[in-house]
Amino acid sequence: RQDAVDKQLNAIREVADQLSARVHQSLSDALPKHGFGPLEQALGLAEGDKIPLDVLLGHIGEETHLNKIDKQTLQRQMHLIKSLQDLLWVVKEGPSGIGRARFGAAIALEDAEWLGSYPWNHFSTPTILLKEEASFEELKGTLEGVNRHWMDNIRLLRRGRLEAGGKYRPHQNDPELASLEWKDLDAGERSFFPPLLVVV
Repeated sequence: RQDAVDKQLNAIREVADQLSARVHQSLSDALPKHGFGPLEQALGLAEGDKIPLDVLLGHIGEETHLNKIDKQTLQRQMHLIKSLQDLLWVVKEGPSGIGRARFGAAIALEDAEWLGSYPWNHFSTPTILLKEEASFEELKGTLEGVNRHWMDNIRLLRRGRLEAGGKYRPHQNDPELASLEWKDLDAGERSFFPPLLVVV
């Protein structure tokens, strides 16, 4: 399972880095490509050998208009980067310091009350206790509940890739991502989902 976790961490980092590069490129594109007169004048007014970018832009003045930036797109991309960074922390470390559990367990025994109920039990991974006569539907519902959260992670990664590639169209892609199902995932994405160990 650690190999699958490492692949997921690498995928999250890669998408976050690609998005960061796109944000930097958007800001760079806003600077003039020709006619550096205003920038040269601003550099002459600024003091010191090295100056912050905001100080330099302040010396340019409002009368000099740089290229326009798509505010909505830039904010969306930066929010997405933050969401990916949060996901990276949850998978790698999280509140416990060891990250997301590598697997879950469901135990259906005749007398399992002594084991305790989650989270007050002795298991090192999320474990639920079911009655011995637990049906397949109960187990299926447990697995679907766990997978729902991981599916949200896949949606986040897919949206990040679209955004990084300049192909994200909210009106088109949001409904597609919302309707994403297990059958739509590739082998790499499916490997991110932790298995459920069933003991009966």
